[in-house]
Amino acid sequence: MGEYSKDLTGVDMRRQTGWILIGLIVVMGAARPGGVTLKKVTEFDLPGPAGKRFDYLTITPDDHHLLSAHLGAGQMYVIDLQTNRVLATVADTPGAEGVEYVPELKKAYTSNAGDNTIGVVDLRQMKVIKKIRTEAKPDGSAYAEPFHKLYVSDERGKAEAIVDVRTDTIVKTLRFESETGMPQYDRVAKKIYVNLQDQNIFAVIDPATDEVVGRYPVGRCEGNHGMTLDPEHHRAFLSCEGNDLMTVFNLDTHQPIAFLPMAGGPDVIKFDAGLKRIYAACYSGAISVFQMDDPDHYRKLEDFPVQKKVHSLAVDPETHRVYAPEQEADGKAVARMAVYEAPVSQSAENDAVKIEARYKNETDQYDKAFEDFEKRAGLDEPFRYDLSGLEQFLRSQMMVGNDGEARQTAAVLLVTLAGYQVALPSLVYKQVLQVVPAEAATWGKEGEVVEYESEGLDPADAKKLLQEIADHNPDRHLQARAQAALVKLASRQHDPKAYEVAYAKLEQYKDLKDTKFEIFMLNPQNKIAPGKPAPDFHLPAIDGAGEISNQSLPGKWYLLDFWATWCGPCMGERPALQEAYGKFKDKGFTIVSISLDETPDKVVIFRKNRWSMPWQHAFLPGGQSSQTAKDYEVDRIGLPRLVLVGPDGKVAAVQYDLSREVIDRTLNYFLASAPGPR
Repeated sequence: MGEYSKDLTGVDMRRQTGWILIGLIVVMGAARPGGVTLKKVTEFDLPGPAGKRFDYLTITPDDHHLLSAHLGAGQMYVIDLQTNRVLATVADTPGAEGVEYVPELKKAYTSNAGDNTIGVVDLRQMKVIKKIRTEAKPDGSAYAEPFHKLYVSDERGKAEAIVDVRTDTIVKTLRFESETGMPQYDRVAKKIYVNLQDQNIFAVIDPATDEVVGRYPVGRCEGNHGMTLDPEHHRAFLSCEGNDLMTVFNLDTHQPIAFLPMAGGPDVIKFDAGLKRIYAACYSGAISVFQMDDPDHYRKLEDFPVQKKVHSLAVDPETHRVYAPEQEADGKAVARMAVYEAPVSQSAENDAVKIEARYKNETDQYDKAFEDFEKRAGLDEPFRYDLSGLEQFLRSQMMVGNDGEARQTAAVLLVTLAGYQVALPSLVYKQVLQVVPAEAATWGKEGEVVEYESEGLDPADAKKLLQEIADHNPDRHLQARAQAALVKLASRQHDPKAYEVAYAKLEQYKDLKDTKFEIFMLNPQNKIAPGKPAPDFHLPAIDGAGEISNQSLPGKWYLLDFWATWCGPCMGERPALQEAYGKFKDKGFTIVSISLDETPDKVVIFRKNRWSMPWQHAFLPGGQSSQTAKDYEVDRIGLPRLVLVGPDGKVAAVQYDLSREVIDRTLNYFLASAPGPR
């Protein structure tokens, strides 16, 4: 516990005086038109009616829309944050308090206190498609995505309703002896937290079982209603309505570690992970702002003055803008959204060098965790590692970094997270285009960034970017990488003419040492290339079931997977191959893994202890010097070597269209309409 987080009880007078002086500064600062933490940049009208209370907001990260619950008007607004334009007004949400987004279903859920229902909003149709009856006064809500469950606090009903979003039914209701405040889902701990505001208790729910697994007192916090999280550092921030305190709660020790004063009437509280800043909307007419110096040290920055009766706010993690709906302006009834920016000081840690340092530190931790995991992993156990904190940091620095170099550095490093199992929204790839021009040297900071960026864009945007880099970037090595990516793009689009043209241009870079391998691998004249007959092979089956050959696979789509248990890159492909097999095996598809290990026993042990790989397995006597290895160019390309063969016995796709990042897309192209096994 650090200096800023120490309880005031029992401290000496010098410490108390320090806090009193801070309080005086805050009060004096409230008279200023703009504070050190926020600056009002715009405001825009909402459909109304004016003078009616607003409640929770949420931002959709994929579409970058703001969902705003207008409690007093019984409607919800969908707002485009790029233009600040209201896209739709969704009616039939009486007394809407909470609003939560389910990205994979493009649905929002409103907590309708007016008729005690949970409204299901189809955001494609922009209308309510179902209402789910629940307990009294549904309020805040949280979505546990891995479990497909929505948790809704029925505040007056003293309950937590649990909704399966796949069926839009309540599967369980947890009852408490207290009104329930805001819930939150912790994506790191995979737990749901709920404020029991009458008892000043912090409850923990396991979404795997939907049982309450812990209840912990929150110290001096009275009426813990609002909540926001910093999952990366295992902290919860509580808005204490009963005594106007912001409480920091340690999620590891389950104890409060800081109590800081807020303005009167605190309600919704939010955390900006990029700036490490906490905001609380206080309906007395302020947004209380706090700074995390580190996970154990916090300080109050100010009570930033806003209009009275502001109950809610939302923070955009990319732009650091704060959105706060207003129902009155200097006593006059309004219905509008105020937008504030958080000025970033020149001393903030967001220059290119520090961005690179954080990226290296966290990706090094990822690599170490993967190495440790492989030593102890169980059968078919996938590796999971949370890099969402780094993703959010890079996204925010890409948008609001101090200078162009910092923003560009963050952008290209963000794209490379695709190689660390991070699924970036398509919007991110488009934003990168706006930040990093084709001629920028920044594209060369990481080896595969051009490829990752082109794979994340739609084909038209990808082709345009790659062509511009190839034509205008001054670095010939980058030009060559872009040209090679254009060849691969033509392959993914199954356009042989474009492939031929792009490859001819790639050959212009044959003098570059690091391009020679790409030129060889992508050569359409190779023995193993799309459209060419797959060479015959006859190999002993590892399970002792005779021989595996072309002739034993008639009429099937099969993927030849040349690999070995000692091959590191091969290990990286195992999860994607296993997932692809499970998805497409009923479409006449199978895999034949061909081992180049010293003995077949290595594969038997590996399949028993690590990846089951439930398909056919063959052993390659002679390894890379064998005729089969030469026929399939394994001796020149190395491992892993992946070749997809169609029912006609011809090669359909190779290597660059079958790696873990794109294999699902490739197989879906060939097999989506394929009939099942006869």
